[in-house]
Amino acid sequence: MTSADLLLVNGRIRTLDPSDRVVSCLAAYQGRIVALGDLAEVDHVAGPATRRLDLGGATAIPGIVDSHCHPDTYAIRLAKWCDLGPGKITSRAELLEAIAARARAQGLTQWVIGYRFNERESGGYPTLAELDAAAGGRPLFILRTDAHLGLANSAAFAAC
Repeated sequence: MTSADLLLVNGRIRTLDPSDRVVSCLAAYQGRIVALGDLAEVDHVAGPATRRLDLGGATAIPGIVDSHCHPDTYAIRLAKWCDLGPGKITSRAELLEAIAARARAQGLTQWVIGYRFNERESGGYPTLAELDAAAGGRPLFILRTDAHLGLANSAAFAAC
């Protein structure tokens, strides 16, 4: 091995080993941990090109690599839901018109469902009255782009 390409120092690095050891330094080469411990135990694998990152006492948990994707639900969104993402919607007027167009294309009892809503890119959060008017009496649910928040209109609340 050549020198480590990354050295994390001054941290609280959880090793996740059987003894649940916490160390202050970690050295890695090409994405793999090559040394753990305090600076004296790790510094020998560093070279002139090693990137040093001072964690400032912060905690690091190596090996937690989670893309956090949900391909099953994303496939349903692509096939059935209305994309309201920033690439398509850049204002509140566009958002409300996209909802209205989707609603007009559906029956009165069908839900209008959208995803990728981003209030920062589309003029803020629409009001309940705006959502009610755009959906034309149909139940409406919009999922925010991070999927941690959703908006519903009066018909949706009544249906639930």
